[in-house]
Amino acid sequence: GNPRDETVFSKEPVSIAKLWQLKGAKCIHVIDLDGAITGSPKNLDTVFKIVDAIKIPVQFGGGIRDFDTLEEVLKGKVARVILGTAVLQSIDFLREAYKKYKDKIIVGIDAKDKLAAIKGWKDITNKNIFAIAEEIKEIGIKSNKLKISNTHKLRTWGGNPWDSTNNHSEQIYKRTVDELPQEIRL
Repeated sequence: GNPRDETVFSKEPVSIAKLWQLKGAKCIHVIDLDGAITGSPKNLDTVFKIVDAIKIPVQFGGGIRDFDTLEEVLKGKVARVILGTAVLQSIDFLREAYKKYKDKIIVGIDAKDKLAAIKGWKDITNKNIFAIAEEIKEIGIKSNKLKISNTHKLRTWGGNPWDSTNNHSEQIYKRTVDELPQEIRL
C-alpha cells in the first residue's frame, strides 16, 4: 500500500511469469499497485505481454473501476479480473459485472483489522469485511471467487488462488453465514 515500501522482485515480469509457468504454476496473479492507487491500470501493456507469452491463465487487478476498463482488460485475454475498490465504491458495478462476466470475476478485499482497505491499501474504510462478504454472497458470488488479503502481511495467496480450499476467504465466508440469524441463513 505504501509505494515507498515497494518490493521489486524483478524488472522482467514476462520472464518471471515464464519461470513460474516452467515451475508448474497453474495461473499467474498480477496486481497493478499503481493502478490500484490512481484508479486506472498503468501497466496493461506489460500484463498483455505476460498473457501472450505464457499458456497458463493470468488473473489481473488494480484500477479496474468501470466497464470500459473491465472490457479492455478482458479483450486482452486476461482470464479473470479482480475487482476490489470498485466493489466497495459500487456494489451495483459488481452486480452488473458478475451478471455479464460471471466466471471471469473475482472479488478481492484487502482487510486491516476486519475493515476493508481500498486504493492499494491507502485508505481504510469503515466497512466490515464480514458485511461485505454477505453483500457479495447475496449477488450469487461463491466463496471461491472471493479473495481476502491481510494488509499486515505481504500479499500472498498461500496456495492456488483458483482453489477455495487453501485460503481464508472460505473461512470468512462461512463465518459470515454462521453469524447470520438462523431465519435468514441460506
